[in-house]
Amino acid sequence: KYTLMCNDDGGIIDDLLVYKIDSEKYMLVVNASNRAKDFEWINSHLIKGDITCIDDSDRVAQIALQGPLATEILNKLSPYPLPSKYYTFDDSMIIGGVPCNVSRTGYTGEDGYEIYSSRGNILKLWDMILDAGNDVGLVPCGLGARDTLRLEASMPLYGHEMSEDINPFEAGLAMFVKLDKEDFIGKKALTKKTKVKRIRVGLKVVDKGIVREGAKLYIGKKEIGFVTSGTFCPYLGAAMAMGIVTVKHSEVGKLLEADVRGRRLAVEIVPLPLYKRVK
Repeated sequence: KYTLMCNDDGGIIDDLLVYKIDSEKYMLVVNASNRAKDFEWINSHLIKGDITCIDDSDRVAQIALQGPLATEILNKLSPYPLPSKYYTFDDSMIIGGVPCNVSRTGYTGEDGYEIYSSRGNILKLWDMILDAGNDVGLVPCGLGARDTLRLEASMPLYGHEMSEDINPFEAGLAMFVKLDKEDFIGKKALTKKTKVKRIRVGLKVVDKGIVREGAKLYIGKKEIGFVTSGTFCPYLGAAMAMGIVTVKHSEVGKLLEADVRGRRLAVEIVPLPLYKRVK
C-alpha cells in the first residue's frame, strides 16, 4: 500500500510504501532522507510491548527497473512468474540465483519493478540486469532522470509537494486519507481541514525559461502561491512545473506569473497528471 504518515496537525511527515510480509511482519519503505526522522517518530508512537520497529536500512539495497521492457528483461533472469499487478509483490523471488523481494511499483509513471535484496548481492544484481537488458537499450539512470520522470507523471515528492506544512488535501492526495477509519495520528486535525484554501496544480511555462522550486506565483501584484517542482520535460517538449496555489486561482487555463530571480515568466495552469502512460 502507498500511504501517508501524518503528524498531530495533519501535516505530512513522509509518504511511504507498506509491505505486508505476513500477519505479524511488515516492511516500511520510506524516503531515504527521512530515514532517521521516520524511525524516531514511529518508535515514539509504538504500542509498547506489542510491536518492535527495526531500522534495517544498512542491510537492504534496492534497484528500480522501470520502463515498458522491464518485464521482458526480468523474465530472462527469473524462472518464476513475476508480480502481475501494479502494487503487488513477491518476497521470495529468485533473480539470477539471488533471493529478492520484487515489487511491481516505481516512481517514474512507467511500468516496472523495485527489487530489494541484501547489500552484498546488489552489485551482482545490477550487473546481471544491465547485461540482460543490453540488447534492448537498457541504460542506468540517476535521481535527476528519475525526478524528471516523476514530475512528468505528476507524482508528488516529499520536501516539494509534501511537507509537515502541507497536508494531504492540499497536496491532492485526499484519496489516501480515510476519515472513516476508527483512528490514526492526525485524524482529528484533518477532519477540520477537508475544505482547503490552497491546492496542488500543474503548470506549463508559456514564456521562454524554466521555473524552479520556490519561485513565487502571482496574479498581477498579488502573490497566490509558489512552485514546488519544475524543469524541462523531454517527453512533453516543454518546461513544466507543479505548484501550490489558492483554490480561488486554481482553475485550468488560468495564466499566472512566476518570479524567477526578479524576472516574471508567464505560466498556465494545466490538468494533472502532466503525462499518463497508455497501458
